[in-house]
Order: sequence, then C-alpha cells, then structure tokens
Amino acid sequence: MSDVASRLNRLRFQLRKLEELALAQPGAEQDWEQVVEQVSTLLEQSPRPEWRLLWAALAEARGPLALRQLPTNWVHLRRLLEQTASQVRPPKTKAPVPLSELEQLRELLRAREVLVVGGDPREHHRENLETELRSARVHWPLTREQTPDVAALEPWVARAEIALVLLYIRFVRHAISDELPTICDRFGKPLARITAGYNPSKVAHQVLRQCSDRL
Repeated sequence: MSDVASRLNRLRFQLRKLEELALAQPGAEQDWEQVVEQVSTLLEQSPRPEWRLLWAALAEARGPLALRQLPTNWVHLRRLLEQTASQVRPPKTKAPVPLSELEQLRELLRAREVLVVGGDPREHHRENLETELRSARVHWPLTREQTPDVAALEPWVARAEIALVLLYIRFVRHAISDELPTICDRFGKPLARITAGYNPSKVAHQVLRQCSDRL
C-alpha cells in the first residue's frame, strides 16, 4: 500500500494546483495529464473496503478531467481524498544499521591475506582470526624470542597477496618492533600494532584506528 499512499499524496497536491490554475487561467497541459495519470493508476488497483467511496468519486471524475474540466463532484472528491490520505502514510524507511568495526575490516580486507608477527601463534588463534576476518589466509610464522630473525620476515611482507601486517608489540623483541615498520613501508604494506589479545573485534578496532586508509 506504500505506492497507493504515495499516489494519494501526489494527487492531493496536483488537484490543489489544478484548482488554483482553473480559477486563474487554464491549467497547463502537463498538469492535467499528471492528474489523469494518477487517477487512472489508482483506479487500476483494488481499494480497501473503506476507500470504496473515494474510488467511486475518482471514477466519476476521470472523464471530465480527461477533457480538461473540473468535475462536478470536485468538492466531494477533495474531501474524500483528504480523509483517505490522512489515514495512509508511506512506511518510514529504516535507517541503515552501521557496520561493526569487525564488519568494516572484513570489507576493507576483501578476503585478502594477513601476516601476524609476534604473540602466541597457536593454531586455534590463527584459525579464529582467519575465520572472523574472512581472510583468505592468516599467516603466523614463528619468531625466535631470544634472537628474532627480522630478515626472515621480509619475504613474508614482500608477498603480493599480503594485504595487512599485524604486530603484537607486547610479545616481540625491540629488534622486530623497531625494524618491521621499515620493512612494511618499503613494500607498501599497512602495519597495525596490536596491544590487546586475540579478540577479532579488538584487533579490528586497532587496525581501523591505525591504517584503515591504507587497506
């Protein structure tokens, strides 16, 4: 019924405009055509039982309107139209639900691959991030805690399929946290420093704050 409500409201406006034009001067051809089109379209639809009087009045008015004349039931038609239109309102459109930060990151990643450095590379952590980020693959290579090999990470960062690097700064030596950003910059890869756990939503929050404009 939303289309009916919209047409009834347009018809109210158009009839009011026709009446004003008819009292002053002959209405423009386009105005008459619009009214006739609205009336004809409404009459093609089945009315609610309580709208039968309005539909009958519209049917009676269609002929004179097609001849560019105000119908004899003009006042009656206007009154019925006002009454009916006041009972019908187009449905309110729902405001779009904003995306969560995790959903935003999924859209930015577009199923590309992620490299994680540091932290606890247990398989269930890796699989959870991969699933929740909708990533094609999350790579989490082992790094030696005592003598981390920063150079060994460069081939990972250089991979064309890697779209994002996550660095768990609380779980890596300074050698990595100091040098990895330089490597990422060299290959044009966005890097996010993660400070809090493995919760995908918290990871997404930190990524969006740090480098969403580079994904």
